This record gives sequence, structure tokens and C-alpha cells, in this order.
Amino acid sequence: MEENSIQGDAKVAKLFEAIVSSNCHSALDAGSPEKRPLIIRRLRVKPAMTMNYDFTNEPDLAQTLVVTCCLLNIPFRFTGLQSLRIKETDRITALQTELKKLGYVVKTDEATMEWTGERCDVEPNPLISTYEDHRMAMAFAPACLKTGKIRIKNPGVVSKSYPGFWKDLESAGFDIEKENLSTPIS
Repeated sequence: MEENSIQGDAKVAKLFEAIVSSNCHSALDAGSPEKRPLIIRRLRVKPAMTMNYDFTNEPDLAQTLVVTCCLLNIPFRFTGLQSLRIKETDRITALQTELKKLGYVVKTDEATMEWTGERCDVEPNPLISTYEDHRMAMAFAPACLKTGKIRIKNPGVVSKSYPGFWKDLESAGFDIEKENLSTPIS
């Protein structure tokens, strides 16, 4: 996606810049700069921050940022979310429900989501429901970086917007397998 795109998704890079400090360095190597390898050490979250953002113009980015902030222990208050109640599903309620399975207590109202750091018990072996919503599956997939593994119900929903999502995650180094179930998932 182009940097100056009018697509709401183009804003995600700027939002992530607000969360993390860059810790990516080019290795000194012979050859042209564009061929030098990168050394990526770890993700550094900017200290002592609470993220506040009005998603009125980019509501579809909220799921990704809500999940990311919880997993990185970044308190947040996100507003402008009223349209999330009428998307593929009620995305506000869906996020609240699924994050609780991972131990995060998110407070909501009609147009706001807030997490102050409140935690609850983690559900054993949680299964993340997607509610027929492609963005739910994609927002929760990286949670495995924190939880060790994540189970996504109805992963095929990503075909709506990104049919190659799971294959691209595998290419990026994620281990993805289909679960063998003897009984249907409820």
C-alpha cells in the first residue's frame, strides 16, 4: 500500500510508530546498502504510555490495535468506534469477548474501548471465534507471539480480503497447522 494512500489501512504504520521504538539496524557489510542484511533484535514498546486515538476515519484498524495494545500491555482509550457495531459482526463486543479468553478485561460503550491494564484468568487452550469476520482472524493471529500458540475458529474467513494470509504468515516463519478434531467445535 502506498504511503499517501487514502485507504484507512495506510494509517496503520503511523499508529504502530506511536507504539514501538525502532530497534532495527543494518549490519555493516561489503556491498551496496540495499543488499545489507538487517539485524532485528526485539520489539521495544515505548515506555509509560497510554495510547489514545480516535478511529472515526479508520474504524477497521481498531481490531488490530486493540489486540496489539493488550498483548504489549499498553493501556489505551480508543474512540470513534460506533460503526464497529454494524460491521460483519458487532466488533466491539467480539473483541471484548475474545480478549477476555486471553485474560484482558476491556471496557466498552457504544463508541469507545478502553483497557487500563485490568486482567482476568486466561481460559485454558482458548479458541478465538471469528464471528464470520476476516479482521477478527487476522487481528488475533499474531497473539501466538505472546501466548505460544493461538487457535482460530473458522480461519477461512480471511478469504474475504486476504486469501493468502495464512500462507504469508507461514512464509514469515509462523508454524500453522490444521487442528484434528474428533468432535465439532461449538
